[in-house]
Amino acid sequence: MKAGLIFGTKYEDVTKYMKVLEEEVYHQMTKANNPYGDGKTSERIRKYLVEYKKENTIQKIPKIIHYCWFGRGDKNQKIKKCMKSWEKYLSDYEIIEWNEDNFDINCNQYVKEAYENKKWAFVTDYVRLYALYHYGGIYMDTDVEVLKPLDIFLENKAFSGFEDEIHISTGIMGSVKEHNWIKFLLDDYRKRRFIKSNGEIDYTTNVAKITALSKEFFNFDSQKDYQILKDDVVIYPKDYFCPKSWENGEINLTKNTYTIHHFNGSWFETAEEKRKKCVIIK
Repeated sequence: MKAGLIFGTKYEDVTKYMKVLEEEVYHQMTKANNPYGDGKTSERIRKYLVEYKKENTIQKIPKIIHYCWFGRGDKNQKIKKCMKSWEKYLSDYEIIEWNEDNFDINCNQYVKEAYENKKWAFVTDYVRLYALYHYGGIYMDTDVEVLKPLDIFLENKAFSGFEDEIHISTGIMGSVKEHNWIKFLLDDYRKRRFIKSNGEIDYTTNVAKITALSKEFFNFDSQKDYQILKDDVVIYPKDYFCPKSWENGEINLTKNTYTIHHFNGSWFETAEEKRKKCVIIK
């Protein structure tokens, strides 16, 4: 339960209350005001209060939009139209583009191999998780169109939605900084390689991988609709973020729809590569 609900006040008022409480407790426990205290006791109290504040501060997802653009190609008109919708509905968000200039593409073997083979979409599979873990915010693919403000989702610790009937979407996902779910997914890349031992490219989608890991370690149930996983990861129904079918392009909008993932696949070099990336492994 959030502190604001406990005290029946706004978040800002709770923050002020906690600050006053901390100062009052600290000053009462200092050596000057407490004849039974000493410098060491006061320092212990101070450290305790600092840790208490860290643990009890209401952390929200920051207003940051992350997207990736590797390969230095031009953005097509479909992408520009989608990103225009970000400006319309997310005007008070900071928007960060991740590319070769601000990300180390040699950070691990998977990313290095994907980049060397000019498979930009697979590079972003890692970078989106990196950005969310280190900065917090919302990641979106460049072909995600926003239909209305996303502020309501900032109250979550982490979130995504269904991409189809059984898989978690990675085209839009958000989290607070250093969230455990994102860290777990990011750490999985330590043992992965983009080029398999037989020399072939590993076309396993991040959708398939993240869904599988979330099932095994975070209690994701593909048979449920809305659900809250381990570590407060919220998964929303398909109509919230992905009302468009990646298979036939049909769009089913509802009153719950906030974004449309158009599955543009603009970075894929061939139709075959696009097909492989879009195939959902069941």
